[in-house]
Amino acid sequence: MKKNEIYEGFELGPIRPPSEAHSLLLRITRNCPWNKCKFCGLYKGKRFSIRPVSHIKQDIDRVRNHIDKIHAVVQKSPVGKNPNISALLAETPGQSRWCFRWPTIGSEGG
Repeated sequence: MKKNEIYEGFELGPIRPPSEAHSLLLRITRNCPWNKCKFCGLYKGKRFSIRPVSHIKQDIDRVRNHIDKIHAVVQKSPVGKNPNISALLAETPGQSRWCFRWPTIGSEGG
């Protein structure tokens, strides 16, 4: 990890396991710490690094922002009139299966 590394947006890794197709993957590290497997050339010549915690929190904040925008659009659409969808959207963050809250960077506990 470089000191004072500039945040350049949400990072996606080069691979995504099929079993995680419907999951949100947060990139905590870059490349491979071992990088010696004979069968894998994906990370050859690339240095392993750990992303700064502040960047990971910014990724989470961005995802939350997108979720809020999706909620707003769906609530106003015909899809939002569906009882199952409206019930899901009405869930409070503590009860929701897919909502989360993260303290904004710089706030208490963040």
